[in-house]
Amino acid sequence: MRTERLGVLVPLAPALALAACAATGGAPARTVATIERDYPALRWVPAGASYVLAAGRVDQGVRAARELADLAAIAGGATADELDRWLRGELGASPLDEADLAGAGIDLHASAALFAQAGFPTAALPVADAGRLRGFLARHRPAGDAAASTRRGEAATSWSIGDWRLSWAMHGRWLFVHLGPRGEGEGWLDRVVAAPDAGLAADPDLAAAADRGRRALGDRATRPPRAPGLVGLVRAAALARDLAGWSGAPDGLAGCARRASAAAPLLSWAADFSRGRGAVWAAIDLAPAAARALRAHIAPPPPPGYRAYRAAAAVAVDWSLELDWLERVRARLACPLLDQPIRDPVREATGFRGPRAWHVAATSIDPGDLSGAGAAHVILADPGLIAAQLESIPGRSLFERSRRIAGQRVQVLSVPGLPTIAYRQAGEAFTLAVGDGVMEEVLAPAAPAPRDGEAGLEVARVAIAPPRLPALGAIVDAALSALAGPPPRPSGRIIAARLSRYDEAALSARLDGNSVAISATMRLARTGRFLPTRLRRTSLW
Repeated sequence: MRTERLGVLVPLAPALALAACAATGGAPARTVATIERDYPALRWVPAGASYVLAAGRVDQGVRAARELADLAAIAGGATADELDRWLRGELGASPLDEADLAGAGIDLHASAALFAQAGFPTAALPVADAGRLRGFLARHRPAGDAAASTRRGEAATSWSIGDWRLSWAMHGRWLFVHLGPRGEGEGWLDRVVAAPDAGLAADPDLAAAADRGRRALGDRATRPPRAPGLVGLVRAAALARDLAGWSGAPDGLAGCARRASAAAPLLSWAADFSRGRGAVWAAIDLAPAAARALRAHIAPPPPPGYRAYRAAAAVAVDWSLELDWLERVRARLACPLLDQPIRDPVREATGFRGPRAWHVAATSIDPGDLSGAGAAHVILADPGLIAAQLESIPGRSLFERSRRIAGQRVQVLSVPGLPTIAYRQAGEAFTLAVGDGVMEEVLAPAAPAPRDGEAGLEVARVAIAPPRLPALGAIVDAALSALAGPPPRPSGRIIAARLSRYDEAALSARLDGNSVAISATMRLARTGRFLPTRLRRTSLW
């Protein structure tokens, strides 16, 4: 069906647009921006683009796109191989497969760019074999409403599907692909071909994004650090402008983007994906008033001993931003895509307001026999929450005793058949430890500096080492039941199988000055490297 093809083509245009190569022979002399030396495809990005993503090489972009696709596939319980088969059935090739792209005539070793024109995506792809690519496009062109035209001496092909139109044009050793609303015209190609004379490559914000990404992701042993494999920029005010000019935009979306741009005007990001490791960095630059407001609602950090303990944990989850404040921000933005209120699950379950911050880490967990070792530190918004839970333990006074650990008074609860629990409440801070010696580590007066220490205030963090959690499937099932309720949803076993690709993975967000710095790292197990799909017959998350 046409609507089904549109569902494929809308995400396909950006996915295919992961390439570009050096300047076309015969082009007039021009000044080459410094950033173009690392990302030559940027020469085609018009100056007014509201967002841009550039890849130094197509294969870097494919690896990044594949990881994102695998993450999205979890929601449907699919595998990357199943996604590849579906894409090949619809398109003739999978844009997530390096071998497929090379077979279609795309140059895997050249630069690439994906960027906005009036908010709609345009891709610049490098061409290794023009004849092969033309043949591929001719064979797999969808039927219906196809048209051909000539702009600036270049032949452009397009077809309409419902309210959308997909177009492409060859220009020297480049293929340009554009997705836009029906009736938009061919002006998109004029702007791309004219971009080298006055394009985004000269924008200082883009140069700064690349430099910040280089420093954030660069290997300290390499001086100077090399350019990231991918770099990107989103200018929020320009994106709001684009949405305001789109007649088909969901009601309220342009206003939401305009309000968001006043608080967070710029998003920069960079990424690197090697054969065994991936790293992503992003920075949301805030207006000074927005940064002050965010800083005021980040709860106090956990004690150094907890941070040292979690550095060696198999799984850790931290959240330090007040949900009540976050809900007020959501309501003020009035975004159609964020129309559901942020819930406080603790209040719904207990009637007490949930903690302002959560910090939970475990070195081992086995739900089957209710054993394990871990620690938690929470900043309470309602002191009655903990008191009510303790009072609900039958005969607690028979199993509880008081002792001093690291010079501090701690309650120890030893119930037959269950792990020993130690806890301490001091004002709004409540600390709990399960397992022998854990509370001693958490309350250590001179704890060593944590391995993950960074500048700024921590907002959120998630880290996991799947090989150290043999019962990961049961753990994920329990977490999903608590957060999302009963099925339908992917089982913990399916998600655990995908997570097993990694030796370790972490995601964190910090407020550093007037920017929220987001970083993600993943180290793949030896059997789960970023290999072309056809060389990796089993693909797990």
